[in-house]
Amino acid sequence: MGVNIPQSLSVQAFTVVNGRPLFRIPLTNASWVKELNAAGSLTVETAWCRELAAVSPHETLQPWKVGLALLHGDKVVQAGIITARKWDTQTQSLSFTCKDLLELLDRRLVLNPGLINAWKDGVVSVDEEHPMGVWQSVYEGSLTDIATMLVRDTLTWGSLPADLPEMTGGNNIRTYAAPDLCTIMEELEKLTSIQDGIELLVDPYRDEHGYYRWRFRAETEICDHSWMFDTGHPGQKVILSSIDEDTQNMTDQAFLTGGKNNDEILVARAYTSFLQNQGYPLLQVGDATHATVSELPTLQAYAEGLIQAGGRQAETYQLKISADYPVSVGDHIRLRFNDPYAGRGQEDFKIVKISGDTSEWLSVDMKTLNELYS
Repeated sequence: MGVNIPQSLSVQAFTVVNGRPLFRIPLTNASWVKELNAAGSLTVETAWCRELAAVSPHETLQPWKVGLALLHGDKVVQAGIITARKWDTQTQSLSFTCKDLLELLDRRLVLNPGLINAWKDGVVSVDEEHPMGVWQSVYEGSLTDIATMLVRDTLTWGSLPADLPEMTGGNNIRTYAAPDLCTIMEELEKLTSIQDGIELLVDPYRDEHGYYRWRFRAETEICDHSWMFDTGHPGQKVILSSIDEDTQNMTDQAFLTGGKNNDEILVARAYTSFLQNQGYPLLQVGDATHATVSELPTLQAYAEGLIQAGGRQAETYQLKISADYPVSVGDHIRLRFNDPYAGRGQEDFKIVKISGDTSEWLSVDMKTLNELYS
């Protein structure tokens, strides 16, 4: 396929349930993505050869059962669960699409571990004489604690090679009813979209025994490093490649509905005059996806989160950065630039997405700290 693969890059298969390493497969091409608050991905292509035939890939590299890890020497660049594969008879090549732990959490439901033994098919009565009991999960703590407990309980249903953060404590309360059949990832995403919500990321690594694992990170803000770059300095190998403005979430007013109780329905609204003061027309958004919310402050926080995310222009700056820089999703970058479109200036950014392949360059998507946190 005309791609020169550095000798330091390799791909190894592993079992999803416990991260046990299996075997390596030849690498023809690869690309990967890591993203804040979203599932990362890994795409691997391999040409048919004696080495690949020896592992019987049709039988051994099965989706959801086996994962692949892209390695740079001993470092795990990205690792994911095989979710799709394609055999091309014309090119005699096999390609794999892999997603990380967050994708699998979209295949896990928010269910109290007590239901593992207590579940019975039939009619479930819920009233004053029959309280919810194990038919609901009640979590209390910081928002990061609630995210951690969601994942902790699903690991009781079925183990995964995931490390969870320590509890930090807090007074937030979330109640999840089993009959709502919400997925873990759906509820995690809500915790990121609320006003002053959390940030999520999973970091793959190998433990001291060579097993593959993911660090599940739920933090108020994820930031491991701070960088200073100047696009006018050719020696830094940092290039401003594009500025993309997505207005899908822009809004002045957010109207939300929550849970219903007999003839009552919980409602909340949040608004800002920032855009209209700048000459924009009124933009409104409605959200009726919070039927499980019964507390007004919680619903108000979701409304404020929509305003916080959409109450101003949303620009994504993309850089091409040398892969020699160990940048991570969540890192801060103070960037100096001189561009015909953006002008000359300096701005503080946060990395929200990194894409890479077998080349010596990374694509880095950034948003301004002012947009994300003001």
